[in-house]
Amino acid sequence: MTSSRSKAIIIIPFRFINRIEIVNLIQKQVSTVSLKKFIDRTKYFDFITDKFGTLDEKKELFSISCIDISLLKNSQGVSFKDKYDQCNFYLDSNLEISAQFSNLWILLNSLVDIGYLFFEINIDYQSKDIIGCLQNQKVFRFFNLEYELKKNTERKKYSFKVQKNEQIIDYLCLHDVLNYFFLPKSTHAKIGFSFIHSKPIQFHIIPDAGSGYSNLQSKCYNILRIPTSNNGSNNQPFQNHFLDNNQVIIDSTYFFALNEGAIIIDPNRTLDEAFSMYCPLILMVINQRELILNENFLISNVIRDRLQNNLKDYERLSRLETISKNINEARLSQFFYTISTYSELDVFFKILQKQMKIDILLKDINESIDGVKEILQQEEDYRSNVKRDLIGIIISIIGISGLLSFLIDFDASTFSPKSLLLFIGIFLSIIITLIFYSGKILSIVKNIWAKNK
Repeated sequence: MTSSRSKAIIIIPFRFINRIEIVNLIQKQVSTVSLKKFIDRTKYFDFITDKFGTLDEKKELFSISCIDISLLKNSQGVSFKDKYDQCNFYLDSNLEISAQFSNLWILLNSLVDIGYLFFEINIDYQSKDIIGCLQNQKVFRFFNLEYELKKNTERKKYSFKVQKNEQIIDYLCLHDVLNYFFLPKSTHAKIGFSFIHSKPIQFHIIPDAGSGYSNLQSKCYNILRIPTSNNGSNNQPFQNHFLDNNQVIIDSTYFFALNEGAIIIDPNRTLDEAFSMYCPLILMVINQRELILNENFLISNVIRDRLQNNLKDYERLSRLETISKNINEARLSQFFYTISTYSELDVFFKILQKQMKIDILLKDINESIDGVKEILQQEEDYRSNVKRDLIGIIISIIGISGLLSFLIDFDASTFSPKSLLLFIGIFLSIIITLIFYSGKILSIVKNIWAKNK
């Protein structure tokens, strides 16, 4: 009989193009689990909770759906539950750390085409040292093993061990669950679906007091990062890369956060209570980071198109204006620095934001947008100046033509002093114009010559 339990929240961000198709896919498999399980509305301000809703509610920011993993079916119509009937899942080969797939949460960002897959997994331990057991596991390091790992022997280390009749009969990774039971590869192109990262983001909720653990910070680091040795005893990476203020204790609740995720040790709540308390916060911070990274990705496309001359200037400027608008809307919608009156949530929110460098990313993308806009504006100004110079040259040519016509038709008998003054004025204006535009004319001729060379 197990003596300890924790909950793992494994988050996989993705992009999509066809919103209608992915919504239809989700609606075919959505379960009856209430949204209350995902978000405890009593813990957050109303203007935060109002941004979370179901697909039908069309909320401002997030549409959330829950899928029962056991009811998912593959292309042959076989459900996850039937395929693995009477099977148990384990994190280790010794079959001492068992896992139960609970739910698969699907979240779509309503502002941009980004979504998130939340695996909710309950883990049981025969040992009381949950932190010590977790730091040696590799199941949650990667989810796409076909991409990351080529050797079958390595694949076993990064997969759930499927046990039946006291024997390991299969190895299952999170990528398999998605590809075979929820989103087959054949539908990826139809939806325009693509994973953003090869590594998932890990969050572990543990209902136990942190004070009873030895080397707690080092072990938490090894859970979120890949240990340098099999037993996780080498703490050198932790010593070299330790970040200040990445762990906080509030009312016996312990938070340890890195860019890859966080450990939450909360002895004051059950696992389900902690899940609905911390999940919205986790989603908001990750969405802030992924949205900015996605907009940076779009900016890089604008720069690429500029270099390849694929788009007209007004189209590039239009794209940048759209990106800037998305960032500002997202900032107004969710870049809040106070989200709750609960100290645990407010402090944890700030820790995650700091570790995921939200302020720095936001500053970088705003500077990137301004920089690219400036480049494009300079190019537009240059073209406007060239057009103006050409107009000036054309006017000069017309003036010269008029002067030549005047000289050809000149009749001294009708020539008055006023006409002489007018002639001298026109002549001087033409000379000054030619001197002023001589450099421009030479530059234009050189550019035309270079292009035709």
